[in-house]
Amino acid sequence: AIKTTQIATICYRQTQITDLSTVVIEKLGRNKASVLKIIQYICETRKQRYKIAFNQMPTYKILLFGITRDLLQKKEMDFSCEKKLNASDLLKALKNEFTEFDQLPSLRLAVEQHFPENNFMVEENMEIALIPPVSGG
Repeated sequence: AIKTTQIATICYRQTQITDLSTVVIEKLGRNKASVLKIIQYICETRKQRYKIAFNQMPTYKILLFGITRDLLQKKEMDFSCEKKLNASDLLKALKNEFTEFDQLPSLRLAVEQHFPENNFMVEENMEIALIPPVSGG
C-alpha cells in the first residue's frame, strides 16, 4: 500500500494542478472519501492552501456595488456554475439566479476593471464586478 507521505510527495510535485483530488484519484485509484482525508493531511503538513473540489464546477467571486449590493445585502458573493462562461453567459446566469436584478433597467459585468466583449471567457481568478445603472450630473 502507498503511504500518505508518498501521496503528499506526488501531489506536492504537481504544482500546476489546482485540484489535488484529481491527481490522487488518477494516480492511485482511491475513492473520494479517502482522497479528502489525504488532501487535508497534505494541506496541514505542507502548510499550503489547496483548492479541494471533487467536481470541476468553476466558482466566480462577484463584487457587488450600488443597488446590487443593497438588493442582495452583501458586498460580494460566490457564484458556481456547471462550466466556465463567457461574459454574456455569466451575466445571463446571474440574472436568472437572482430575480432581484429584474427590477434594474440595466446591469453590466466588469472584468479586470473593464467592460469585456460578450464572448470574452471569464476565468475564476479574475476580478469580476456587477455594475448597476448609474446616474450623474
